[in-house]
Amino acid sequence: MTVRGRRLSPTQHTLYSQQRLFPEDPAYNVGFLYRVRGDLDSERLRRAGELMAARAVPLNEYFVERDGTVSAEYDPDNHYRVELDRRTGDAAAQLTAEISAELDRPIPMDRWPLYSARMVQDDTSTYVVLIASHMVADALTFYNLITDLGKLYGDLDFVPPGGELLPLPPAADPEQARAAVTYFRSNFGALETLSTPDWEVDRQRDGQLPGEHVTMDLGPELSAGVHAAAKELKAGKVAFFLAVHLLVLGCLTASSRVTTAFPLANRRRDRKLLRAYGYHVNTLPLSIDLDEYETFDQLCAGVQERIDALVAFEDISLGAHAREIFDHPAAAVSRPSSSFTFYRQKLSLRIPGCEFTPIPLPRARLICPFVANVEQHDRGYTYYIQSSSRVADSRPQDVLRAVLSHIAGQPRTRLDAVPWLGAHELAELREQAGTRVEPPAHQTITHAFEEQARRTPEAVAVSYEGVTLTYAELNHRADRLAAWIDAELPGDFTGIAMQRSPELITTILAVLKAGRAYVPIDPAAPAQRVEAIVSQFDSLHVLTDSTDLPAVAALRCHDVHAAGRAAAANPAPFRPAAGRPAYVIFTSGSTGTPKGVVVTHANVLRLFTATAREIDFGADDVWSLFHSYAFDFAVWEMFGALLHGGRLEIVPEWTRRSPADFAAFLAERGVTVLSQTPSAFRTLSAALTPALADELAVRTVVFGGEALRFETLAPWVERYGHRAELINMYGITETTVHATAHRVTPGDLKSQRPSVIGRALDDLRITLVDTALRPVPDGVAGEILIAGPGVSNGYLNQPELTAERFPRPPFADEIHYRSGDLARREANGTLIYLGRMDRQIQLRGVRIELGEVEAALLTHPAVRECAVRLDERRPDTPELVAFLTGSTATDADLRLHLRDRLPAAMRPTRFVRTEQLPLTVNGKLDDARLPWPELLEPDNNGTEITAAASTPAEMVRNAWSKVLGRTDFGDAESFFDAGGTSIQLVQLLEELRAGCPHPDHLEMVDLFEFTTVRAQSAHLATLL
Repeated sequence: MTVRGRRLSPTQHTLYSQQRLFPEDPAYNVGFLYRVRGDLDSERLRRAGELMAARAVPLNEYFVERDGTVSAEYDPDNHYRVELDRRTGDAAAQLTAEISAELDRPIPMDRWPLYSARMVQDDTSTYVVLIASHMVADALTFYNLITDLGKLYGDLDFVPPGGELLPLPPAADPEQARAAVTYFRSNFGALETLSTPDWEVDRQRDGQLPGEHVTMDLGPELSAGVHAAAKELKAGKVAFFLAVHLLVLGCLTASSRVTTAFPLANRRRDRKLLRAYGYHVNTLPLSIDLDEYETFDQLCAGVQERIDALVAFEDISLGAHAREIFDHPAAAVSRPSSSFTFYRQKLSLRIPGCEFTPIPLPRARLICPFVANVEQHDRGYTYYIQSSSRVADSRPQDVLRAVLSHIAGQPRTRLDAVPWLGAHELAELREQAGTRVEPPAHQTITHAFEEQARRTPEAVAVSYEGVTLTYAELNHRADRLAAWIDAELPGDFTGIAMQRSPELITTILAVLKAGRAYVPIDPAAPAQRVEAIVSQFDSLHVLTDSTDLPAVAALRCHDVHAAGRAAAANPAPFRPAAGRPAYVIFTSGSTGTPKGVVVTHANVLRLFTATAREIDFGADDVWSLFHSYAFDFAVWEMFGALLHGGRLEIVPEWTRRSPADFAAFLAERGVTVLSQTPSAFRTLSAALTPALADELAVRTVVFGGEALRFETLAPWVERYGHRAELINMYGITETTVHATAHRVTPGDLKSQRPSVIGRALDDLRITLVDTALRPVPDGVAGEILIAGPGVSNGYLNQPELTAERFPRPPFADEIHYRSGDLARREANGTLIYLGRMDRQIQLRGVRIELGEVEAALLTHPAVRECAVRLDERRPDTPELVAFLTGSTATDADLRLHLRDRLPAAMRPTRFVRTEQLPLTVNGKLDDARLPWPELLEPDNNGTEITAAASTPAEMVRNAWSKVLGRTDFGDAESFFDAGGTSIQLVQLLEELRAGCPHPDHLEMVDLFEFTTVRAQSAHLATLL
């Protein structure tokens, strides 16, 4: 007989393209295994299986590509045979492993069969096995297949009513197509991608996505509660469970805007198709902004509206209209990272006198990172969950159960009241101990220092350019100056504005001994910032050794040298209380005014007790004072040395600015404990010669102040090896310098992991929460909340801000600090730092509130509007970029204007003029549409690097021309914008591989990453 062929339906074509792109991906294989017990005629069931397959044409199709055109072909001479295999004993476990392994092998699409059935009989049962490629069977196909198989068992002459119905393209309907484009463009047009990029990182280069399948039965009690809740809300089951899915998706992605794939049967245009076989389903994206709804009943109503809209467009092909719908080419070829389906009945074969029990088949490959399929049955509801490794760490089944349990009891609950953790997990959070270390032996910093001075009076405490002070000398000088401060300077706070020197350390100790808190003021700070700091005190007396302080009228300066000379020779000792403030460090403020963080003696002392497990503090250590004393990293450096008998080496200012000189300083002074921001350490490592590396005595390097990228440590390890422990510590001024610690391992150095910050210090507790202060599960990004004795007293004279940033969250009884930083906790408890959740950023160790920079820019008369953003397109050299409207000022004018208002680290390095700042529909700044400047390429021997014509460029242009059949495309135009299709992308890969000496090095994923002629040429050049 003649082989029949037909063209594919749009949905089949989409699936075919996906599998053609990634032929090794078996995720679209579908299989079922049933154990049958009872009065079964095995031979009759075997024969029914053969007849069913023979009478269902779509199950017999295969797919052939000729000259770029794909067709579904059917050969009537192909006949299935259902084998009946006989085994001894109980074959269930062995059979489960065999079928699972078979499902994880790809089924070729271009040869028959793409469907198979077989039976196995052992000493206990009979087993039915069904396996198919999705190309010939969607979910409804299997329901029809199971139903028809049961009827054929009863009547071998039965003819399946849908056996001849094929998945065909729908009739053209221009009006419906226009309406669909309008709908989808309004919902998805501005998105850069439909997927969740963080979840897609687990997908391998061949398209395969490892993961796990989990079955979760809700049980009769919870099922009854869910059923009653849906009934009370008058919500359809699909809308109810889909609303739950979207809520959980919002939790797992830490986002209010969520998108999921929503498969539609795509059979409404002809009711006969409800009994059809084949792949008809059309999977469309459904998106919703959870912030638009206050309660769960409102969310259900909103979800139902979206379902109704998708059903109206269920046969629309998004791929055919992608260029009209999506602004970004990447969005047109992306797909949601989540999927949801609701099945109204259990998929089970029914034969009188027999019991059919489905056996779960473990799968190692997934279609997308998070799939939730809900099945309704006689006993209630069962979830079939698929999770990639990244998602599985969050245990989505537990989150689903917690959400469903809450909604079952409170159907009209506020969305921000829905917990992500179960009652048991929340109770564990409340019961966690707040302190796990012995309290400090001393009550104050000064008491601890004095005890150390008593133990080692002749040891060198401080050294600077040949000048040294022993512990006894430093203590005596500090006592004398403290007496003068106590007698002459009123108030609880004393400012210090001094250059780097031993006198600076003496003055800090003296202020503390006098029972005051010191307020560091950088002598190099702009006058406006100094004035903003001083204005927050009723009266602030400042000790200084500099005549170069900014001209601020409110400054009440006192020469520290004169004060020292006037001090009493033998002052009485002072004993400030442990709970008194030790210092006030000012950090960037969102309103443009710096905010003062009040840190107590007790906060500082427990820092060293809590880190004793990480750092072996000792009298033999030499610490470098590298950082400004106005930066709290200096607190760590100063008292890490002085409270433990070590020597503090003060780094001269000019040495700090020269990485080569600093490297030499470390070697010369024998520094053993080095504290650095990652940015500073990169420049130091680059300047470290092999000869200097041999002279270093560094045993510990502590990182802090900004995110650490492990790969940047390679130059240090290459020159210095593993002689020093590298410790990454995360911390905030408000929680006393450090809050976590992570020892960097050799494995970290080889990995591409983000900044690992480890675990909380022993006396602190870190909880990750969402914006409603709900604890989030492991693996989910959440704001870092910190509790324990490291948490400071809040902000000076700002009670409202203190209450906002230092709340008592609902899950705990003690005060927590809201850091504004995002992190993710791995299953082993390790924290991964993800960055800022607000507009505050870290740049080269400096915490910057972008609002403060914008406020300074807006004081320029030529600036009407502005937005400042961190440009991280080059991770090694991030920079601030200012976007301005109405500005006629030159870059030089703007820099001059900011010089008197902002520290150097807070000033933008690039300025971009634009007619207006882009806004979203909600009136918020649209970051995605900001006109980012072109990256300035580094010179190559003084010659600007350009994408000039080259052999790789010609190779790429020729391949594009051959595949697209034309040459009217630009080098900067994406392949899909140029009219390319997914099938043509496969052809392009083949063309490029043909001209590449190492074709196996060029993969399909490269063409998704490098989408233009220019980008592909540059990538190809690396392979030639």
